[in-house]
Amino acid sequence: MFSTLRQPKELKEIYQFVNHAKYFIDQLKERSKATAAFANDLMALIQQEAPNFALHFGILKQLYLDLSASYLVAYFDQIRVFEDMNDIVARVSVIKRLEQEGTKAFNSYQIANKKYQEIKSKYKSAQSQENQILFDKARIERAKAAEELLNKHNEIKEYQPRFDKFVQNRTSSAWARFALSMEKLSKEEASIMEEISSFCKAIRDNLDNPEILLSKVRQYNESLTANQGPNTFTKSDDKGEVDQISTQKVDQNEKIVANVDKSEPNKRKKSHTKQTSKNTEQHKPKTNFQIEIEVDESMLSPPVSGSYSSDNENDDYDPDDVPNIDINNIDDSFLKDIVSK
Repeated sequence: MFSTLRQPKELKEIYQFVNHAKYFIDQLKERSKATAAFANDLMALIQQEAPNFALHFGILKQLYLDLSASYLVAYFDQIRVFEDMNDIVARVSVIKRLEQEGTKAFNSYQIANKKYQEIKSKYKSAQSQENQILFDKARIERAKAAEELLNKHNEIKEYQPRFDKFVQNRTSSAWARFALSMEKLSKEEASIMEEISSFCKAIRDNLDNPEILLSKVRQYNESLTANQGPNTFTKSDDKGEVDQISTQKVDQNEKIVANVDKSEPNKRKKSHTKQTSKNTEQHKPKTNFQIEIEVDESMLSPPVSGSYSSDNENDDYDPDDVPNIDINNIDDSFLKDIVSK
């Protein structure tokens, strides 16, 4: 009766995935911060060592900031995957509770039935008024235990298909989102790194001729600007999902603010707006660049249905530990007969 709720191997794997996913997701956020910091430090180095060239190398910094933004968008996409998988783990605790209640109901019925059979045998051998009272009481107690067992059986039969459908929907959507997110990140990462590589090769091949070097850099900047628009970067995935990364001047620091919508991926918008430095006078470094990635930490807070936490009671759960109750020899009609007597 309750054996249908034994957990398959796939659920144990989901549980293990959730336990390890948090580290992987956090690494995406750290990679985003590190890449933005590198872009900032690289620009500061160029301004210090070659201030006359600094203005022309702004696009290199922007490429690294775009890469940082791609990591950050992937981070929030993976948070959604994590939440979907963790919802399944949270629902497993419901199954565990139902199985435990089913075990208790079955054991109670077994005790009541054994007592009933003993008193029934005694009553048949000696039909006294006292034995009659004991027999009636044992029969009522067995009927109550059978009714409790029947109710629990019906509850499990009703919950099982809903749980199976829930697992199927959440796993399919989570893995689809995971695959699309990683594919999108890989393509963007490869594209940006190719642009950085081409830019650096142009510098390497013209080290002895600064004029040609500046011409190559200007050419490269113009080609990127023509593809991206005057002051706007846009990146979108196959679904046209867009997340906004805006740049703004604060005092003498340039600050990158990541505004990532928490809504469904197909409702998100992403646009990269770049603002180049206007400090062209004498081409001397006057700006101290500092990159700050602002992350909404509330995205990491546990959802109502249950989210990752090292202190979560589900951490000790192992689907293999769920008791295997084999009481399929008791069917509905048998229990109903006992209850009705």
